[in-house]
Amino acid sequence: MPRQRGGLQLRELLASRLQKVMTSVGLTGIPLDKDPQSLSGGYKRRLALAIQLVRLCIF
Repeated sequence: MPRQRGGLQLRELLASRLQKVMTSVGLTGIPLDKDPQSLSGGYKRRLALAIQLVRLCIF
């Protein structure tokens, strides 16, 4: 079962990073289950930036 525990820890770490990044780029009011295609152009750019920051593990 350590594998599941490690997976849960990884998910929690990623969720924490995502929350920090979303806040830093001004996407706190956007629900995570919202279709990205329905966002305005500015929010799409913010989302793209947030994705890259999470991938780079800057936060």
